[in-house]
Amino acid sequence: MWLGHEQQLTFLAEAMQAMSVRHECSMESLRDHLSSLSAAAQGPAAASASSPPLRTSPVSDAHLPPPERYSGAPGSCRPFLIQCSLAFELQPSAFPTEK
Repeated sequence: MWLGHEQQLTFLAEAMQAMSVRHECSMESLRDHLSSLSAAAQGPAAASASSPPLRTSPVSDAHLPPPERYSGAPGSCRPFLIQCSLAFELQPSAFPTEK
């Protein structure tokens, strides 16, 4: 059985929200790194005096329900694979890799 349309929309909305949060954190980190690099380019003395310490904020994985078990029906294959893909993307610590 696969999720109903409303459940799929809710699932996708939560996934998009989590992706947005991760994107914002990444952008903030990039801004911090760019500021540090700009300060370093101005000179070693200026960089050590004016650059704030880099801060890293841990991003927790999104809490998503696991996809429903695939029934084998061809029409439910694509939604199932999308749900699996989102789960892998938004919950990386739940699926360790060799990287």
